[in-house]
Amino acid sequence: MAGVASVIDGAAHTVDAFQPTGTPIGPAADVPEPATLLLVGSAVIGMGVTVRRRSQR
Repeated sequence: MAGVASVIDGAAHTVDAFQPTGTPIGPAADVPEPATLLLVGSAVIGMGVTVRRRSQR
């Protein structure tokens, strides 16, 4: 069960990562929810605005 990857030039190359005996690349990373990213991003922007306003006084 060898894996085949197609590259830009159209040639087929055997890729070890697609084989059952291939080297594991580790577990998949957790992806944060979009709402979490929105909240964290808003907090960072808010802190930046606060610091900027205080430094202008």
